[in-house]
Amino acid sequence: MKLINSRFYGAMMVITDYILLGLLWLICSFPLITIYGATVSLIYVVDQWHKGESGSIMRLFFTKFKEKIISRTFVSLLFLGSFSVIYFDFALLTSMFAQDKIVIVGLIVTSLIVGFLFINMTFIDGRAHELSLRDLFKAAVISLYLNFVLDLVIVLILFLNGFLVFLLPVTVFFTPILSVIGIYKLSCRKKIIVDIN
Repeated sequence: MKLINSRFYGAMMVITDYILLGLLWLICSFPLITIYGATVSLIYVVDQWHKGESGSIMRLFFTKFKEKIISRTFVSLLFLGSFSVIYFDFALLTSMFAQDKIVIVGLIVTSLIVGFLFINMTFIDGRAHELSLRDLFKAAVISLYLNFVLDLVIVLILFLNGFLVFLLPVTVFFTPILSVIGIYKLSCRKKIIVDIN
């Protein structure tokens, strides 16, 4: 009985909850058209835990995941389409204009802006309730403008996460959730012009 009430047991429960949450996100993100909904659900669960909510990880995650699944899949398709167009433009234009660095820099900046919009929309959608797609996009654009430096730090964390997973594939089980905790804490410092309930 002393083991169950110990700090060690409590810490191990929290760690296993985060690992399970990371695995849920990973499994639900495999079909890329659900990556936006899975990321919103991940942020929602972390937000609920920081607010003191306790309960089943599966229930919290899949309740948010099923909520507005059609519109979130549409948003995923928009972002995937945007990144695909940028990638193909980059591949085509670098072969045509290899000496012209302004084209390459323009495409990199465009992909960063689209990535920043994705980050801001997922955070706002994960914390807000009942926002229309238009209001969500408007809040994400304003947040992008007001929190550019924080968004850069978040993108650096994501690149570091990707680099670690590339170097050591076994880290795919715990680095995403560590990244999400850091991103969540940074995102809570953002100035967001929307009513988050």
